Formats: sequence, structure tokens, C-alpha cells
Amino acid sequence: MSRMIKTIEIMALFLFVVFAGCNTDTPQTDPKTDAERIQDVHYIAELCEQYKEKTGNYPYHDWFEDVEEGYVAVPVSVVITDQEIPEQYQYPPPGVSGYVDSVEELLKYFQSELGKKLKLPYDDSPIVYESPYVPKFYQFLYDGENYYVSAILTKPNNYTRELYNGYYKYQVSSVEDKQQKIRNYTKLRSEIKEQDK
Repeated sequence: MSRMIKTIEIMALFLFVVFAGCNTDTPQTDPKTDAERIQDVHYIAELCEQYKEKTGNYPYHDWFEDVEEGYVAVPVSVVITDQEIPEQYQYPPPGVSGYVDSVEELLKYFQSELGKKLKLPYDDSPIVYESPYVPKFYQFLYDGENYYVSAILTKPNNYTRELYNGYYKYQVSSVEDKQQKIRNYTKLRSEIKEQDK
């Protein structure tokens, strides 16, 4: 009996060493907190505001200028993630007009005008391929006038709205919508600066 226990201990130690060795290239990190997700949303919104300060408009505004006769410009959204996007999120929802662009194209807007190499933050939560589910990736949307940047949080606060049980959307924009709990980012930025004084 003692020999069997000793053998199991040796095997367990062996497996631990093997798997520890396999993970050296991909160290495990704790998932982002809701506070970090909110900071990421603010960072992306800040880039939008810097872009407007430089150009007078928000990214993708050019899509809504000089639209060819007979065509209508539609809202543009970007799924901000480094993971594979589920097919249903590569297109607008059924019955909704719009276009889903790549995160690389959004980065081009920022980098071309802000004159610096950037990396957009991602939510590191794994995308779960189950139904129903809400992928926890960041999203950017421009409707021709205003931008919206959002994230899914794990816990509610005064500025989130519940999409499904346990999924809470936090969103900032160039426009405020109290009913939808969408915060105006420039107003929020001023409030944060006042608090930091």
C-alpha cells in the first residue's frame, strides 16, 4: 500500500513538472476586473476625443460624407477583441442596418491622425460559444454623429444596464442618454479631473 502511495506521489510530481513546463510560454494571469474594463472603455473614448480635436470629426465620419446618390450611409461598429469573433457578431443583428469593420481599420484612424503607434485594450474573458450568451468584448459604434464605446461588466453599478442575467453593459459616448445609462465621456472626464484636484 505504501509503495502504491509513493508511486502516485511520484506520478503526480512528474505531471506537475510537465504541465508547469508547458505553461512557461503562456503565464496565467488573473482576468480583468470591472474597474479595469471601465478604464479601457475610457481610454478608447479618450482616443476618439483626441481624434476629433485633431480632425474636427470622429473616426468613420468620412463614411457619411459624399454618399453616392441612391445609397445611404449606415452606422459602423467595431468588435474590439483579439479573439475569433463568432459569426453572428461579424454582421449587424437581423433587421438592423449597419456595417461591422475590423479593429485594424479603427486603429488606422487613430494612428494616422494621432501620429503614434497604439494598441487597443481587449477584454481577456474567453468567448463562450453557448446559447444564449453575450460575448464580453469591447465595442465601438459610430452613427454618423456620435460614437459609443462599451464593455460588459460582471457586476452592476449606477451606470450599467442589464442585458441578461449577470451581463451588465457599461457605455460612454459623445452624447448622454440617462434612460439608457449612457454617460457623456467629456462630461465624465471633467468630473474626474475635478475630483483629482
